[in-house]
Amino acid sequence: MAEPGAQHAGAPTTPTLATPRLAPAALAKKFIFPALLVAALLGVAFFVIDMRRLGALLLQARLWPLAALLACHLASLLLHTLRQHVLMRRAVPLGELFHANNICNMVNSVLPFRAGEFAMALALSRRASLRGTEILSMILVDRLLGLLSILTIFLATLPGFSPHGAAAVGLVQSGSSYLLAFGAIVSLMLLATLLEERLVALARAVLSRLPLPVESIVERLRAGINGLRVLFHLRTSLPAFALALSTWGCIIALNYWGMRSVSMEPTMTAAVFVTFLTVVGIMLVPTPSGLGTVHGASVLVLSMFGVGAEQALAFAILAHALVTMTNIGLGLLSARRMDFHLGRVLETKAKGSAGPA
Repeated sequence: MAEPGAQHAGAPTTPTLATPRLAPAALAKKFIFPALLVAALLGVAFFVIDMRRLGALLLQARLWPLAALLACHLASLLLHTLRQHVLMRRAVPLGELFHANNICNMVNSVLPFRAGEFAMALALSRRASLRGTEILSMILVDRLLGLLSILTIFLATLPGFSPHGAAAVGLVQSGSSYLLAFGAIVSLMLLATLLEERLVALARAVLSRLPLPVESIVERLRAGINGLRVLFHLRTSLPAFALALSTWGCIIALNYWGMRSVSMEPTMTAAVFVTFLTVVGIMLVPTPSGLGTVHGASVLVLSMFGVGAEQALAFAILAHALVTMTNIGLGLLSARRMDFHLGRVLETKAKGSAGPA
C-alpha cells in the first residue's frame, strides 16, 4: 500500500478458518443487490447525462493531474499501512502489512460487503505472531479510527461552507447530527473498555440460550474490546490519529487532482465533501469497489458546488478507474508474494466463521 512474521518459539500454530464451500446460489445472492443498483444508476445516467459531452471530457482529460492523483493514492496506501503498524504495536512486519493491505483493497475491488478486511485477516493469520481474532479486531479498530478521522475533517470544514441548493442546506443543518454521532461513537468505545466484564457476562447469558459457540464468540468480543482499548493509550492513539488524518489528506488531494483533470477549478472544501460523502455512501451501499456508489455520490456532492453532472461524472469515472486498477494490480502482486488465493475468501461461509480464530 516483506518479511514473513515470525512465530514465537514453541507457540501453537495459529488456528485458521474452517472453509466449507459456499454454494454458488448463496454467493450469487450477495451480488444481486449491488448489480441491480449499478444497473439502475446506469439507466438513470443514460437519460440524464449528455453522453457526447461526457465522452469529450474523458478524452480531453489532462494527464499531469492524473499523475498527481496516482501519487496521492500511493502515498495514502503507505500512510495507511504505517498507521496499522502503529495500532498493532509493530507486531506485524511492515512489509507483510503492506502486502496484506493491498490484498484487502483488491478483494474490496471485486467483492461486495467489505470482504477485503476479512481477506486481510485471513492472509495475516498464517504469517503474523498475533492470533487471527486479534488481527481482525485491530483491522476493525483501524477502520473505526479512519471513520472518526474523516468525520473530524468534515466537521472542521463544514462551518466555512456556503450551501447552494436544498441538498447542500440540508447537509449543513445535519452537522450537529454528525457531531453527536462522533461523541456517541467515542463514548460507546470508552464504555465498552470500562465495562468489559459486564458485557462479557451479558454476552454469555444471552449466548447460552442460543445454539452458538459461546466461548468462541466471547473470545472475539474480548479481542474487539482489547482493540478498542488501544485507542485510549495516547502513545499509540495520537500517532495513529495523526497518520489517519494524513492518510485522508492524501485521499482528499487525490480527489482534488481528479477534479482538476477534467478542467474543474475545485476548492478543497469540495474535495473534502466528495471524500466524506463517498465514504458514507460506500458504508450504506457496499458495492464492489464502490461501483455506482462513488459515481452517484460525486455527482450529487459536486452539484452543490455548481458543477454539471457530465463534468462530475467524468471526474468520478477517471479517479475511480485509476484507483481501482492500481488496487487490483498491487493486490495481484501482493497475493503472489504472500501465496494468497481469492478462493479462500469465496470458500469461507460467513455464518460458520465470523473471522479467523
